[in-house]
Amino acid sequence: MFKWLGKLLAAFTGLFYTKADALNENKYVVKKTFDSAQSQLTDRINTITNALGSLIGSNEEKLQKIKDLEAKCDELERVQIGAQKMAQKRAQELQKQGKSKVEIQNDPEYIKCRTGYQDATSTLEQRQQRIAELESNIEQQQSVITDHQSQLQTLKGDLEKLHEEEHETIADMESSKAIESASKMLAGVAQSTVDEDLADVRKARQRIAGRAKASQQLAGTDAQRATDDFLKFAQQEEAASAFDDLMDWGDEDSGNESREASQLPEA
Repeated sequence: MFKWLGKLLAAFTGLFYTKADALNENKYVVKKTFDSAQSQLTDRINTITNALGSLIGSNEEKLQKIKDLEAKCDELERVQIGAQKMAQKRAQELQKQGKSKVEIQNDPEYIKCRTGYQDATSTLEQRQQRIAELESNIEQQQSVITDHQSQLQTLKGDLEKLHEEEHETIADMESSKAIESASKMLAGVAQSTVDEDLADVRKARQRIAGRAKASQQLAGTDAQRATDDFLKFAQQEEAASAFDDLMDWGDEDSGNESREASQLPEA
């Protein structure tokens, strides 16, 4: 029982794969398959293109931020220089007044310059650190951009190859089918509808010829029957005339006329 079911399942499986193979050999199914593959590939290309656009746009924004930060860094460096020079000038003024180092360091103007210098230095360090982070981030993203650009170029090449493969595959399949069909016809495997039509015409010709021959035979039989009837009638008339000639009618002229009337005209 199970063995029989296994064979039945195998038969259905084989039928399924046979139908599937037949579908895969249909040029419209082949075109649909290639179109689907090209559509999926196009979607991937569009996705990568959009991602590249976002990455490139992000890098451009970061480059602009770096430029802005560098400008602020230049400004902070000038602040440092200005605070230092003002502190130096104030220190010299206090030194001329005989102030000690400690007194100079505690001078409000000097403290202001020192605080300004320190704030500028701290802010400058933060800006420079931010610039370093942005540059590192840009470098990483640029690596991703380069990789995506390489992938994009490969995908575009694959899409172009798919276009070419589609036309070549359909052309090859149609050519192969034509060769296969011709080979089968030459080998006698395939039955040509042309041969079948010719066979039907030849049979019809034979039937018509048979009917014509039968009609001729029937016509010949009827003609022969008519001929036999005519000969029989003539023979009977000749016999009657001969009998009348043997009779003595007493009137020779009447006998002659009777005999002349009974005689058949010559052909």
